[in-house]
Amino acid sequence: MEVRRGGKGKNVFNRTMAKVSAISGGEMWGTWGTSSWLFPFLVLYDWVPEGESEVLFVLYAIGQVASVFINRLSLRRDVTTVRVSLVTFVVSLTLVSFLRYFPLLYAVSPILGVSSFLYRPPTDSIIVRMNRENAGTSMGLANAVSQVGSMIAPLVVGPSYLSGIPNWLS
Repeated sequence: MEVRRGGKGKNVFNRTMAKVSAISGGEMWGTWGTSSWLFPFLVLYDWVPEGESEVLFVLYAIGQVASVFINRLSLRRDVTTVRVSLVTFVVSLTLVSFLRYFPLLYAVSPILGVSSFLYRPPTDSIIVRMNRENAGTSMGLANAVSQVGSMIAPLVVGPSYLSGIPNWLS
């Protein structure tokens, strides 16, 4: 796919941009899939009491809000922040999915929240730095690709679980 702007003839959407956009799409898939389904699944399939799941979700949301402030402290180490955030997200998501010891779940849920949104500003910053003269177009393209993840995750994750696709996790 080649996107050009004006008469300059410069490619806006190149291989690196496609890679960063795909990573952003995966990030959004994980974030919205988690937000939409993890905590109801804890109640429905893992017999976590509703009240406990609600507390865990509130702690997750507090972590998401805290990520805004933590991003200000990242000191422009964007690539490192994205990597650490994604690894932490996968580890904490796995822990929340399999643990049933509530004191540990209370500690991990805010970490899951922080790591689920911490990646976004640094990813956007990387995209802008990749193509400064066409920053708006680059952000628009990357956002369009990443929003596919946020749109389809809630629609795919739940029904696929209900249809038995990830039953090996049970």
